[in-house]
Amino acid sequence: MFEHVSRPEYAYGMAAFFGSSTRSRAPLTDNYISELLNNGDVSEIEDFDIDEDDFDLEPNILFALAAEENCSNEEQDDKQDVIEDESSSIPESVVEPPEAPIIPPSIPSGRTTRTSRQGSTTRRRVWKQVPFEDGPHNYMPIPTKPVRRPVDYFRDYFDDDFIEKISHCTNLYYLRSTGRELKYTSTEITKLLAIHIIMGCVPYPRLPMYWRAGTKSGLICNIMSRDRYLTLRNALHVVEGDSAPDSEKGNVLWKVQPMIDKVKDTCNKLERVPGFYSIDEQMIPFTGRCKLRQVVKNKPRPVGLKNFVMTTSEGLMLDFAIYEGVKTMFVESNLGLGPSVILSLAKSIPPGSCVYHDRYFTTVPLIEEMEKLNLHSTGTIMQNRIPDRATIKFKKDSAMRRGECQQFVCEPTVLVKWKDNKSVLLASNCTGASHTTSVKRWDKTSNSEEIRRL
Repeated sequence: MFEHVSRPEYAYGMAAFFGSSTRSRAPLTDNYISELLNNGDVSEIEDFDIDEDDFDLEPNILFALAAEENCSNEEQDDKQDVIEDESSSIPESVVEPPEAPIIPPSIPSGRTTRTSRQGSTTRRRVWKQVPFEDGPHNYMPIPTKPVRRPVDYFRDYFDDDFIEKISHCTNLYYLRSTGRELKYTSTEITKLLAIHIIMGCVPYPRLPMYWRAGTKSGLICNIMSRDRYLTLRNALHVVEGDSAPDSEKGNVLWKVQPMIDKVKDTCNKLERVPGFYSIDEQMIPFTGRCKLRQVVKNKPRPVGLKNFVMTTSEGLMLDFAIYEGVKTMFVESNLGLGPSVILSLAKSIPPGSCVYHDRYFTTVPLIEEMEKLNLHSTGTIMQNRIPDRATIKFKKDSAMRRGECQQFVCEPTVLVKWKDNKSVLLASNCTGASHTTSVKRWDKTSNSEEIRRL
């Protein structure tokens, strides 16, 4: 009735598909390459790549090319002799030293290296089906601290000075808009924020239901009336002016930037110890008017602002970055959006820690870059993101039984294909397919539970 199958211990859920865009490229001719070399700019020679198939020529063609090369060399030697004869009749004081010759890049006999868009050279990866040595994950237990009151944790993010600033900005906005005084106090600001926290924990389909007879919530009704709540919420502001200051020009979120900075600063103060971390995307629900609003399908709240979040294994948020489109500035953007998010948020993670992410972010260059930073990295990956994947011969899904694993290694990266209900492809620089654990899973074919190796 029960069947033993296996799966890597670090397998976890998928994320939304992330497609890469392409751009058209002009053909590279000899004259174009020479012109670029003479100008001293080789940034455009990004796709000058030699394939091994280009050298599979017939013997007679190779003979003709060699003969043509010899003729050209002899002509150059004759021209050099004429130049030397002419220069011998000129006094030495008149002869100027020749300029350094421009040496074109040599063409290798096989494709061992290639030039990236930024001019850095990357090696050709050869994937082999060999064992992989797992990295150490012997982390110390997370230090526990005494549990404080909920209001103490709230004060860590919103202190009295910031609450007073919100009260001042809200009263100014209401006075400019209506000509009347709102007399909004810092105590009411605290109550308003507390009501929003309660609504986030106990969601109702409609806002008035929190005050309606039969469905009302005592925690909210006893704090503030409905009309007062709606008035304060509509007037809530954290900035004084109605126009962005010069320092915030171009920032779409300038009206809420002080609130974002306050939460972010508190997150950055949280303790970080070597351990397990996760980076993923999150939706901030918002259906109002905003240029950054997106619709991401298959999300619990598909409409809102996309937010990249780093958390601990317990779910505590340590850092985040709201996605602002192409204007979003991340370090190492040459690797792409997904890897740049990981490298930017992982700056504060202690060396030796393990970072998990999904296929939205995972690439092989990211795994290699994380290895240089002494960080373990593991995530699902799309097959079209694997460079030099022609040397990888994974089994077909139909030929694999449930729980079977297959791995290919190109140091420091290991690729593992694991067959569950469907095949899952993972990339890591710390964990292969050697370690497994047992869990119970439901088998649709036998209509019973089975013991599966994870």
